[in-house]
Amino acid sequence: MHLGQLDSGSVWNLQRALMNHGVGIRSPKPTGDYLPGTKQAVQKFQLAQGWRGKDADGIAGKQTIKRLGLIWVAE
Repeated sequence: MHLGQLDSGSVWNLQRALMNHGVGIRSPKPTGDYLPGTKQAVQKFQLAQGWRGKDADGIAGKQTIKRLGLIWVAE
């Protein structure tokens, strides 16, 4: 996953998981687009985990995905 990715099932699942954890994505439902609203939501989730600095960059890496209860699949 990466910022700017559009119409992605993986991003849709990420957005749904964020919403299930009470983190809004600037849309009432998942879109599948990794745009600034999703990046901010990921960063908010990361900060809530106690992560700081480069660990709270708004990019959903392996640890963020696992913490959201999703399965990491390397591209």
